[in-house]
Amino acid sequence: AFITFGLPKNQKTNTKTPTPAFTNRNLREEEIPAVSLVAENLEVPWALAFFPDGRILVTERPGRVSVIDKNGQVSQLANIDTRTLSESGLHGIALDPDFSSNKYVYLYYTYSDDNSNTLNRVVRYKFENEKLTEDKIIVDQIPGAPNHDGGRIKFGPDGFLYVTTGDAQEPSLAQDRNSLAGKILRVTSDGDPAPGNPFGTRIYSYGHRNPQGITWGRTERSEGDRLRAGARQRWELWETEHGSSATDELNLITPGKNYGW
Repeated sequence: AFITFGLPKNQKTNTKTPTPAFTNRNLREEEIPAVSLVAENLEVPWALAFFPDGRILVTERPGRVSVIDKNGQVSQLANIDTRTLSESGLHGIALDPDFSSNKYVYLYYTYSDDNSNTLNRVVRYKFENEKLTEDKIIVDQIPGAPNHDGGRIKFGPDGFLYVTTGDAQEPSLAQDRNSLAGKILRVTSDGDPAPGNPFGTRIYSYGHRNPQGITWGRTERSEGDRLRAGARQRWELWETEHGSSATDELNLITPGKNYGW
């Protein structure tokens, strides 16, 4: 496996450039983005985070957390004890918004408890001396399964951590607001429910099948709305989730809404 980034054609890079695997006759050659091979020989790379110094943190599903330096060299930072079967294993990674001062790194992964149940959790680590130390479980016992584990974690513009969880192959759990499965969670850096959550719990939205992508965008408001609301722009949360063999979804997330699975 490898990671690629699009670069302008006039930008120099010291990494090798593979031949594109496709052509598009509707584009002129100079319009086709350059492709740069950043790193290779990774095993199911799942998520990325970027250190302030430009190095890349990458999770590999079998449990490895690796660092890619600016020359494309890969070094292993940690090996997490995960339950890796089919889609389960090590998933999301995020740096705290105050990473420069607190050095917190967050991971989402699948594990087995003492009764051999498959579960997921979010763990906070401290990055010290090129190691992950002081692990603290902040969200635990998220139902898991070989498939449908969700696993994306990102800090939003509001400074809270958003966590996507799958339905653990049990659709009814996505509808159960007493379960953490099939949800988007919104929590503090300690894992507590974020203030303003719609149900007073960690749950931000529910009814999800297997959400694995989240991002935020700004929406312009009219001048009248700006005057009434006190701000010209507002952040909106967008989510992608997997269908079975089709019907993948792109959803604009409304707090408290049931997304129907």
